[in-house]
Amino acid sequence: MCAAIGVGSMRVPHLGNDVISRPLEDPVNRSSSPLLTVRAAITILFGLVIGCGAGLLAYVDNGSAPGAVLVGMGAWGGALALLNNILADPGGDDGQDHERGPC
Repeated sequence: MCAAIGVGSMRVPHLGNDVISRPLEDPVNRSSSPLLTVRAAITILFGLVIGCGAGLLAYVDNGSAPGAVLVGMGAWGGALALLNNILADPGGDDGQDHERGPC
């Protein structure tokens, strides 16, 4: 509950002891999960290398920087999709039991 403390003609709400008794959260260790997984970091990094290589080759061939950027971005997007499938979990284990057929 909030009780008001009078200060002259102005009233300031008083929060009470419940705010003080709560422990403060550690801003560094809010959760145990990382911001980016190792698989995602590797996928993005390799995609970036492939995109930069394609952009550089396009620039050397054409001499147009905007065209090279567009080629590099397209190659980066395609590389992300391809690398995501290549580096996917081979077992496909999603934690659920599925019936396996005879094959």
